[in-house]
Amino acid sequence: MNQAWNTSGLFVSRDGSVTAASLWIMIAFPLLYTRRWLFGLAFIVVGFIVALRKAMDDMKSQDKAAIRFRIIYAHDIINEMKSEKDSVILNAALESLAEKVNNKAKRKEYKENELELYCLKASYLALKRYEVSPDNLLLAGSLSLLALVAKNKAVRNQCQKFGLKLPLTAIVHSLEVCSQKCEGEVSESVEQISADVQRKGCLWLGALVDDDKQLATLVVDQGGLEAILSAIDWYRYHQDVNNWGLWAIFMLCYEHSINQVELVRLGGLRILCQSLENNNDSLEVCRHGVAVLFDLLRNTSNESTSPTSHHDDMAKIMKMRQVAIGSGLHNAVHNAMKNFPGNIEIIGMGTELLVSTGFLGDIPAYQGVK
Repeated sequence: MNQAWNTSGLFVSRDGSVTAASLWIMIAFPLLYTRRWLFGLAFIVVGFIVALRKAMDDMKSQDKAAIRFRIIYAHDIINEMKSEKDSVILNAALESLAEKVNNKAKRKEYKENELELYCLKASYLALKRYEVSPDNLLLAGSLSLLALVAKNKAVRNQCQKFGLKLPLTAIVHSLEVCSQKCEGEVSESVEQISADVQRKGCLWLGALVDDDKQLATLVVDQGGLEAILSAIDWYRYHQDVNNWGLWAIFMLCYEHSINQVELVRLGGLRILCQSLENNNDSLEVCRHGVAVLFDLLRNTSNESTSPTSHHDDMAKIMKMRQVAIGSGLHNAVHNAMKNFPGNIEIIGMGTELLVSTGFLGDIPAYQGVK
């Protein structure tokens, strides 16, 4: 937070004149000199009170709100947010709730899951304000708070009640607004905030569905996977967006055949290979990208099942592998392995991917941790 006020303006104004607070204190000195201690001290106290009131008046509204939100109970923050229209104040409320969640001493003031559910309500209040007056800073704050409490069971249980449409629609809208503007119309700072919205959206979705296939199905059904793919396709050179986007895709599709089929249908193999190729100097992007491809293209067919079922499974896998090869799988995986020969995960999964898809070149070997 910015400094709340400039103390140089408490006793001397910007034009160099004496302020009211200074006058009260100056009057006190003759009184103290003539041993009128009580009156002198009283004038000094009044002077400092006047100075403090001026300081409070000079504080920015968001600074005042942030201080107040740190002190008051989460339920009272929610009540204030219901009538607040200023996105800056709403963002200050979201930040204060995040601070409470991360503060062990503060958490003890609430019942189990109570604070997390307040965070959920606050995020949706801010998202409703975004519907009326779009603001990417407010949207990023909402998604950040949602991601912070996404793994809480009580929060997950409320997903059906609150729905996913509001945050997903906001994420998609933010990207559409940015992509529709011509090059040069968006400043670097605005572009970075827009990318941060997508990064936090991916982080929220991945955290929400972690180890919960039912929620993973719901997210994909409501367009969450498509939103992630759009984000990493648009911000194809932005490593943070790609990293968390690929991580979220892994969470959505890990051992989830229905979501995997949808990933392929949405053109996800092309976007996955593109992401790896464009960001092959990032260890985390390569780790997550290779992991998604490995899980998607490995042979999971069970020979103990009926011959017809086994044949259908193999046919599906072979078709996906052909699509992946046509999307640049070999170059993307090979370059990731070449750039990180000391990462056993990338080398191990990458080797199996290349071998199983008929790669004919030299396969980089594991060289140990350097």
